Amino acid sequence: MEHLTTLKYINYIYAALFGLGAVIGGMALVGLSIIPLADGEAGGLIMTFGGLGLAFVLGLFALLHLVVGKGVENGRFRITQTILAVLNVSNFPLGMAYGVYALWVCWANDETKAAFANPYS
Repeated sequence: MEHLTTLKYINYIYAALFGLGAVIGGMALVGLSIIPLADGEAGGLIMTFGGLGLAFVLGLFALLHLVVGKGVENGRFRITQTILAVLNVSNFPLGMAYGVYALWVCWANDETKAAFANPYS
């Protein structure tokens, strides 16, 4: 079951990266929007809402990776992990490596397939 634990830690790393992106990217847009807002331009308001929206979406992805990572270790969230893997396959090279590995763990490895088949054993 070491592959399930490895996949859990990879999900945790992705959660940290999405969380960092939410804080840095979202708040940078909000910080940059202060100058146009002071001048009364509408662009500053758009940047503010865009930054908050970016922080919210990236924060949700971070939370999703945390929850799925914990569940995968226990043999649950196979479909959700598959969706996350497919979403990342097009991000060459790290996302592709993560996606292919996650798909292999969820669907091709005999040991982990058995864990997903009966998660409450």
